Amino acid sequence: MPHREHTLYRSTMWVILIGPLVLYIGTSALWSGRDAIELGNGVLMALAAGVAVTFAPTAWRAFTKGTYVAREDVLATGIFIGFAGIFMARLFSIVWRASGQDPSWLDSWLWGAHIALSTSAALYHSVAPGAIHGSIPTARLVKIGAWVAAGIGSFSLIVWLL
Repeated sequence: MPHREHTLYRSTMWVILIGPLVLYIGTSALWSGRDAIELGNGVLMALAAGVAVTFAPTAWRAFTKGTYVAREDVLATGIFIGFAGIFMARLFSIVWRASGQDPSWLDSWLWGAHIALSTSAALYHSVAPGAIHGSIPTARLVKIGAWVAAGIGSFSLIVWLL
């Protein structure tokens, strides 16, 4: 068995996946969908900020030190950028909802900025094959992911052009 500090029980993985869904459904049932969304936004914003701060030093080093960037640092940069985008989206959503604004803000350029950050995060994850233990993700899975992304992206572009 691997050293305890480097492992997680499989049951913990399930609790982390299912727990927030159960809490969200429970909150929605007890109060309203809007209350559940507001509470969820606050929790997610807090967690995203924590993750972004955790990975920020590695991302900074990736952008500022040396000529080449290690794959694991590219992956960490993707994690940082992705969670910074989540933080931004949740922050804007909380402020907008709290101020009673019209939901048409979803069409604003400011709201869309988190999409650019999430896109960068996805690309960082995609260009870091073998970043974990030299084999995760495998080059084969990165290629499959690229084909899936190309297919869905092409479909989205066609729908948008129609």
